[in-house]
Amino acid sequence: MRPGTEVVDWRGFEAYFDRMCAEVLADNWATRAVLDLRHIGKPALLRRLPSAGWRVLRAPMARFMVWLTVGMYPPVVRARLGYGWSRRSALALRLMGRLIALAWRLVPFERRFHPRARAA
Repeated sequence: MRPGTEVVDWRGFEAYFDRMCAEVLADNWATRAVLDLRHIGKPALLRRLPSAGWRVLRAPMARFMVWLTVGMYPPVVRARLGYGWSRRSALALRLMGRLIALAWRLVPFERRFHPRARAA
């Protein structure tokens, strides 16, 4: 943050964040690189999957991750970057969030947080 823009409470942070999204965020190489997942590596969870299998899965996985990322952007950021967001996408993202929240309840407490976070 710039000097003189200290945030002292949540409302102040929201105002700062909204201004940054609407007025400061630039559509440039770095902004677009976040969404360039064409060459994303195989996740550790899929390490046993043959490379040929990953090449087949990578494109739909990358599309899903871009959809998820764009869905998490505030509407002003989506508009600035030229992404549309349909009611159907909004509903699907909300449903996915609810399913994750329900599944999270099934995770044992000692597995929900990193050991350092639990220790705090």
